[in-house]
Amino acid sequence: MRISLAVITIALLAAGCGGSGQENKPAAENQPTETSSSASDMPKNLLVGDWKESAGQSDKVQETLSKAGFDCSRADMDYVDLRMCVKSVPPPSAEKAGSSIRMKFLADGKGTVVRAAIDGADKEGSMRSAALKALLPEQDVAVVQAGGQTLTWGTMKEQQDTVHLVVKGGEQAADVLNPISFNTTKEQALPKMQAGGFKCEFKAPIGSTQQTSLECNMFGGGFEDIQRSASLADAGNGLSAITIKAWQGKTTDQNIAALKSMVKPAFEVSDDLKDIKAYVEKNLDGKEHSAYVGKFIVTIQISKSLMLGDSAAVNVTHETNDFGATKK
Repeated sequence: MRISLAVITIALLAAGCGGSGQENKPAAENQPTETSSSASDMPKNLLVGDWKESAGQSDKVQETLSKAGFDCSRADMDYVDLRMCVKSVPPPSAEKAGSSIRMKFLADGKGTVVRAAIDGADKEGSMRSAALKALLPEQDVAVVQAGGQTLTWGTMKEQQDTVHLVVKGGEQAADVLNPISFNTTKEQALPKMQAGGFKCEFKAPIGSTQQTSLECNMFGGGFEDIQRSASLADAGNGLSAITIKAWQGKTTDQNIAALKSMVKPAFEVSDDLKDIKAYVEKNLDGKEHSAYVGKFIVTIQISKSLMLGDSAAVNVTHETNDFGATKK
């Protein structure tokens, strides 16, 4: 039997202080989000430092990538300018995987890009090159493509297949992104998950007595050969992550169909998930997608594996400081 996987992971993000501002939605497919990085738009921007100012740079980067066919979105935060631009190419055939590239970038109150991260499976390299050229001088683009780390703009390091870029003077920038939790707890979510067809039990990590998750499974419903599960993380302050999986389908389409059957019950455990639920339902179409929805990252991944077969994954998670790069 071919094994496939579809995953949804959910968590919130927020900054250390300040609140969310005007409502923000992910950009529509092939339509850039209209944004502004003016001081009036973000009066509480917390990202400050000694880098050289480049006012409006985040707008220019997004405009350039939008014209190149990227879909862009901006996180709903008035205390920092956090954006993402993504471009994907669907699989050329059932036997081959598609390509995608994603650039996330963080800017200060003037729109100066301070940090960026580029990841994805770009088979040809052209989309990755477009992302680099939208931000960096031509000389630095060549250095990055050759694996160099010292740029005229700043520095580059590659970790876990992600290119991390930091502007000069941005290395010591204070952390401004911190995760928060839903108001709903794992105990409150239990009856809602059960009503949706899940069988659940509370679990603690190996070696610990503190229960930090609600682990659930769903059986039947026309998907007898496909395994489906859900994991709701909560260390005591409310739900901080939700993971939904569907695997062992013979094709990616079968995994996605099984995953769709879990979206409604899992995403209705909290009213905070309405926008996430709508985005996932709209974009589970077999292509890769990624966007900021409110304060969350939503990523839909489609891949092929000779060992595991077709796989599809939808991850919704909070953004991390330094875009997940470890400090050395």
